[in-house]
Amino acid sequence: MVVVDWVRRRGRVCVAELRDFGKLRWSALALIAFVAGFAASIPFSNTTAGYDFVASHPAFTASLQTLRGMGVRVLFDPDAPYERRLPLWREVVGALPIKAGAG
Repeated sequence: MVVVDWVRRRGRVCVAELRDFGKLRWSALALIAFVAGFAASIPFSNTTAGYDFVASHPAFTASLQTLRGMGVRVLFDPDAPYERRLPLWREVVGALPIKAGAG
């Protein structure tokens, strides 16, 4: 979106318009840029929705093995049933080196 705005304004920036969303211009190019940016960010988003799709990729399993090889305790279990692959919250808290509330 920044590039589209920069081109349409021919390099001129008006900071006053950035403070008031009502003055921002709307266009099809800006919408296309927003959708493309959103679509490009999906592979990098950190969500549990669809994690099974990510976890089924061979590179994901290799990454877990690499982390475990470096001594990292990985709580995700790809071999567990679907509903148990992610740890329960109490398991996460129990895995902390310093117990919660002991600060």
